[in-house]
Amino acid sequence: MVAPDDLSQITPSIEEFSKELQKLSQQLAKFRPGGWAQILVPFVPMITALIAVAGFVFSIVQYTALQREERQAKGAEQKIRDDNEIRADLDQLLTLATDKSIATAKASLLLEDLHTLANRRPEEEARARITDVLVQYILWDCNLDNPRDVQLDLALMNHWTDYELYLVRNPSKADSLMYKYFQALRHLHAEAPKYFETMHYIKGSGYEVEGYTEEARYARFVALVEAFARHLAWMEKYPDNRKAAISRFSEALNNSALAEELFSSRAASDDSPP
Repeated sequence: MVAPDDLSQITPSIEEFSKELQKLSQQLAKFRPGGWAQILVPFVPMITALIAVAGFVFSIVQYTALQREERQAKGAEQKIRDDNEIRADLDQLLTLATDKSIATAKASLLLEDLHTLANRRPEEEARARITDVLVQYILWDCNLDNPRDVQLDLALMNHWTDYELYLVRNPSKADSLMYKYFQALRHLHAEAPKYFETMHYIKGSGYEVEGYTEEARYARFVALVEAFARHLAWMEKYPDNRKAAISRFSEALNNSALAEELFSSRAASDDSPP
């Protein structure tokens, strides 16, 4: 035990202990909720602003994602509708020769519609696929003894630029097509040899003939000449091919004078049908 005389030594130690305890209490107060709150109070406006900005950015990101998904869904639906329209337009064009309920004049409208549909999807080469279908039909399936098929070929030349480009870039295919015209003209000649062998063309007045023929036969002839002349126009850059085509025309009808009057005496750029 400490003797009463030693109390003076204990008193300073107690005072120092009290001071240390007070300092420790102050330090601990910093870790209490109230202490942290006091530290964070100056930063509350900044934290609030950051939370608001983060929420706004998240809303924009979410909205953009929803818009993208909606556009993709609409794009897929539009693609299906376009594909159906392309098939329907091609079906009408390819049945033009046999389905007389479809006016031949409608071919140009159908081709313009296909232009619009193809332009919506240039990255998918829709135009090239349409051209391939049309070319295959003209080269292998069409019958140029049928004026409706001739009108379709003429419509393609006038309203589907890729068709002419295809023929220009594929001269062997173009030769095959011109041979089909040669055969169709031969068939006409076989039906009325004298009529076509004695025919002449007078610029400014039209055809001069000895005798008459059936109106349907004459209409076939006029359609063939119109389309044939339209093909000669793009052959301007290929004079040998053009010359060979005119020679075949002359041979088919056994009438070199008519071929000269229709084509050779005119400039290549003036190969419009009479």
